[in-house]
Amino acid sequence: MGVAGVVLVACGSQSGSNGAGGSGGIASGVAGNGGSATGGGGSAVDAGGTDAAVPDGGLPPGAACTPGVGTGPLSPNEISCTNDGITFGVPNGDVVYGKTYVLPSPLIPGADNALSFEMSGWGPFNFELWGTNTPGPACTAEELLWWGPFVSGTQCAQFKPSKAFTHLLFVYRQMYSVTPYAFSMPSAKMCPGGTCPLGTTGTGKLSDAPISGPIGNYQINRYTRIALGWEMTFGRSGRTTLSWLGDVKPAGQAQPLSAGVFRMPATDPYGDAWYCIGDGSTLTQIQVSGSFKGVQLALRGVTRLGECGETPGSGSLSATVSNIPQTSNFTTDISGTISSWAGTALVTNQYCSGAFCSFRFRGASQSHFLHLSTMETNLAAGTMGPVPITAATWLVQESTTQPFSMACSSEGTLNSMDSDDSAIIQLAKVTSPKACPGTPITNDRLDLTIDW
Repeated sequence: MGVAGVVLVACGSQSGSNGAGGSGGIASGVAGNGGSATGGGGSAVDAGGTDAAVPDGGLPPGAACTPGVGTGPLSPNEISCTNDGITFGVPNGDVVYGKTYVLPSPLIPGADNALSFEMSGWGPFNFELWGTNTPGPACTAEELLWWGPFVSGTQCAQFKPSKAFTHLLFVYRQMYSVTPYAFSMPSAKMCPGGTCPLGTTGTGKLSDAPISGPIGNYQINRYTRIALGWEMTFGRSGRTTLSWLGDVKPAGQAQPLSAGVFRMPATDPYGDAWYCIGDGSTLTQIQVSGSFKGVQLALRGVTRLGECGETPGSGSLSATVSNIPQTSNFTTDISGTISSWAGTALVTNQYCSGAFCSFRFRGASQSHFLHLSTMETNLAAGTMGPVPITAATWLVQESTTQPFSMACSSEGTLNSMDSDDSAIIQLAKVTSPKACPGTPITNDRLDLTIDW
């Protein structure tokens, strides 16, 4: 999987452009960007577009908020965030960076407040204002007060916070991957208790009800074309495993799905648990000029399968992974208290990186997907163990047309990952399997695009 669309943004100057060098970028060193979904978990928000449709719908010069205090990149009350966007506490933090404004006085709860800023050029970004009482440079978001798309000219955000926040976190969110682009933000004006007398832009929080905005591109981390299906990880902790229904469709045609499970990154909608997909779900492969560029998922009939750790278990499972002599292939023997999951000589694939390992065990019809979190920091380098396992999610599909089941463990060991990658996995406190479909939910549709 090659690196695509690496974006570097010069945070310190509050300006951005795509390029091949520099530091501090929102997507530096990752394997591409992609995907957008609504913050509320329904149909996708169109976050796309091209540089041929550069928005220029800003307010005229002089349309700043009032009364207020000016600020800019060199001002002491504008502080660039030094922590990773994933730690801000905002959805899809992989594709954001930000800065904190130190307000001249606290915001007035339940009343009008405003911030205006100037923008020139263009970039594939949305902007967000979050109320916070945490000063920079370690930034934390508490309440979304406003969001809006990139427009050149003056933008004026007006909103009614629920608390007397002392700081504003200004978030830059990349919505999709495109080149080239360049922009700058030379100045802003902070107006606690102020308004936008010449008009507003974007969407502000104007009542007690919370607001949400589009969460933008996901970064695809790893994908595997499995037998009659796909397995993908994205946005650091997002994951999906899907099975085809019927003949495999060519790129550009919607592939019906027979079964599947997914979970989004922890701070995002559907990030609190594993979810099952239902009838009518599809996957469409995207190709441009003959090259694979990503997938579009239309997930329907979504139900909540559950979160590991919700109910402690008392069972056990073990897997012995063995290298077939004089080959690069592996097989696994599985045993434990879930007798229907036992098997011998299951074809095995494994991938380890950092503190995490993923295994796939495949029999004549049954498929297992095991995801481990450990206390080791570099499993890819190999270890003789025993390495403590802190969490395990074990997914099983009896056949490619059957729904998935899930069991969890919070305790175990990973032993003897030696030079031939053989391993012994022993899990305790294993829960009883939960089977799809899960518990019905209100927002049972999700449209998701993951670009390369």
